[in-house]
Amino acid sequence: MRITFFALTFPSPRECDGQAMIAYHILKELSAHHDVRLVCFREPHDGQVGDLRLSSVRTVEQPKRKFLWHYLTGAHRKRPWFFERYRSGPFLSEIQQADADPTVDCIILHTPFLAEYLGAIRTKPAVVIGIDALSSWFSQVTRLERQPLKRWHLHNEARAAAWVEQALYPKARAVIVVSEADRQAICANGPSANAFAIPNGVDAQYFQPDSREPEQKTLVFTGMMNYPPNVEAIRWFARDIWPAVLSVEPQAHALMVGRNPTSELVDLGEQVPNFTVTGELPDLRPYLSRAALYVAPLRSGTGLKHKILEAFAAGKCVVGTLESVNGIAATPGEHYEHAETAQEFIDQILRLLADQKERVRISQNARSLAERYSWRTTATMYRAVIERSTVSHD
Repeated sequence: MRITFFALTFPSPRECDGQAMIAYHILKELSAHHDVRLVCFREPHDGQVGDLRLSSVRTVEQPKRKFLWHYLTGAHRKRPWFFERYRSGPFLSEIQQADADPTVDCIILHTPFLAEYLGAIRTKPAVVIGIDALSSWFSQVTRLERQPLKRWHLHNEARAAAWVEQALYPKARAVIVVSEADRQAICANGPSANAFAIPNGVDAQYFQPDSREPEQKTLVFTGMMNYPPNVEAIRWFARDIWPAVLSVEPQAHALMVGRNPTSELVDLGEQVPNFTVTGELPDLRPYLSRAALYVAPLRSGTGLKHKILEAFAAGKCVVGTLESVNGIAATPGEHYEHAETAQEFIDQILRLLADQKERVRISQNARSLAERYSWRTTATMYRAVIERSTVSHD
């Protein structure tokens, strides 16, 4: 089968961003069985190609569009900003050529930000890798935003995303997202969309338990530090949970690990005692290894939290909300410890910092669970959906 795969950026086996990592593992599986051509906006960097067996790679220059100009010219009345950012004549031409090519069997659009191009696909079966339910994501981020103009913008994007799920997604043979909650959200907006939920995977060989003893009073959280649900979670943890932990365990240390911290998080790292915001790091594994506990105080967000799978694979005992483990078949008390309120987090953290045996038991169970979420298994599920979508084409 010949597949043309359209992506925003060149796929990567490591977490330069979650979208690129998902694309990498899907392409690795597809290219091992089919003839796959990739079209994307950015050139690959060293180490990104890896085990991909692509028949060709075409890169298109990403358009340079200004956010303010999008509103000043009234372009926002025609399309949302998440489409405008990737509106490209050369990219459209590549899609039209693939659609007209009699040797192409399937077209894949990776990420919902390319869904506008579904309208240009007239003869070939198309599959959208939607990752999250975009309408739910924008709605949640809107509620977290404090600035009125930004909140108004995000509200507009949320309405547009709901329209995409209602009007555009049904044009695809299949739409794939990473959790059942996201699948249900898409189907609520677009009942005729053929949506599937396939969980993320994790590289359980790359993320392994470290043989060294962790620092017994160190906690860690990992993630993009400008992602609104992460910012909100860290803010809540720093202000409502961490001071009470320190009052009992004054030697405790919290590590907030990830790139692009907001100015607010940088300030918290400077002002809150024993609270470090690291910024970008080449490898987060040493910081996972240092920690006795992984905290996940997430109260919003969509999709499956890949950072939790990484923590499980690294053999970390996680204290987290139900939101943090959404989409993962994890049982409270067995694979992680559950907490929702600030007091529950305080109680669980203090209990587990004092009980190494219990931490080890939970971390071993978590590691065993993570081994079931291999990228190979996940990518095989993607391939099955894509192949069925093509076979059903007249």
